[in-house]
Amino acid sequence: MPARLITVEPTTVASDAVSVASDALRQGALIALPTETVYGIAAPATADGLARLEELKGRTPGQPFTHHVATVEEFVRRAPDAPARARRLAERLWPGPLTLVVQTGADSPLTAKDGYEGFRVPAHAIARQILLRAGTPVVATSANRAGEPPATEAAPIAEAFGEELAVIVDAGPSQLGEASTVVRVAPDGSWEILREGFIPREVIARVTSRQIVFVCTGNTCRSPMAEALLRDRLAKRLGVAPDRLADRGFEVRSAGTSAYEGGSPSEGSVLAMRARGIDISSHRSRPLTADVVEDANLIFTLGHGHARTIVEWWPEHAEKVFLIDPSGVSDPIGGTDALYAECADQIERSIDAVLDGILDETNPPREHAALLERAVVGPPQP
Repeated sequence: MPARLITVEPTTVASDAVSVASDALRQGALIALPTETVYGIAAPATADGLARLEELKGRTPGQPFTHHVATVEEFVRRAPDAPARARRLAERLWPGPLTLVVQTGADSPLTAKDGYEGFRVPAHAIARQILLRAGTPVVATSANRAGEPPATEAAPIAEAFGEELAVIVDAGPSQLGEASTVVRVAPDGSWEILREGFIPREVIARVTSRQIVFVCTGNTCRSPMAEALLRDRLAKRLGVAPDRLADRGFEVRSAGTSAYEGGSPSEGSVLAMRARGIDISSHRSRPLTADVVEDANLIFTLGHGHARTIVEWWPEHAEKVFLIDPSGVSDPIGGTDALYAECADQIERSIDAVLDGILDETNPPREHAALLERAVVGPPQP
């Protein structure tokens, strides 16, 4: 029997299409559904469903297919031991054109020989609703036979697979028309791109990095010194050059609550860092923005006032804000070289106290350093 072709508007969630397609999956049938990248053929994640999908695609038996799930929460439930970097990618890039490959510890037909399984949360609203309503694990693959280009419209699918599918949901041309980027994340957090698709490598590198931001007022004294000192400490612990920290999953930045763009560091801070063999003369100040706060995993403030400002402006990000030192680090602006040196010493001690916590992504820094306190705790400081 030819597939039932249901045409829907791409920007709406048609309840009839969702109901018919999800019912077909529950009954064990194969369907074609739209995603933002290319069209896919979906099957229930059963031994029979996988075998039929392999036969339809003409693929070698045993090649894994990708779980398609409706939410990030469903991914976390099915891969509870996924590394922090995999979860970071999921939280920041899903729904979207990303396939994550992680070890799950499961013993199922979906698990590759090396223990890895692939997951994706498509950005197409109709696809997510079908997955949500199906009520059963679903796998999917691009709508094409092995060796042929994937379909970005429904018509070629009807022509090639019309007799073998129960339902084809036609939502018009795929928005992106390019396959998802496939990233495998190992248990130790290292990652590799198995297929570079719509999301480029540089975006994956940025998102997988743990972003740490130091905040003071003008971003010309304290926070640039803190940024430089943490870069130096991380590089030495990880055995890489400071400019290669992103390769090991760390990005360190600084900003100011009242900073302007492009200011030079103070002379005292440059000299204090130079005494430690660190050059910050090329640093340029930047204001703290909503994007910087949103992207950060940890925000260390140099004073209580900076912490309160961030919590007041962006209360939804309060849990990532910490004081680098509970007593606060006084602003040395306008002071002597000796005052800058004392300031640098205090920052250095504070960074050494929290370094293990920063390196251990499985625990927040407060578990590792007695000096670390929530930013909103403590008496007001200037």
